[in-house]
Amino acid sequence: MIEFFGWKFHFSDNLKLYLDDEMQRMALLTPGDDDIHITAEVINDQLVFNPRWNIKIIFIGDKELKFVTNS
Repeated sequence: MIEFFGWKFHFSDNLKLYLDDEMQRMALLTPGDDDIHITAEVINDQLVFNPRWNIKIIFIGDKELKFVTNS
């Protein structure tokens, strides 16, 4: 689990996380960095998702999410 500008994200250890604190962006990639599952960024205090493939977004609480893949 990570905290990202007031949001909590849960995801599997088989996903690789990249954070850009300055631009308030994050990405979850496959372990080999060859595919992006999802990117998220904070814009005007709102969380904006750019899902790519093979990802489910599950809301488990207020500002708390779980990302799940089929792989």
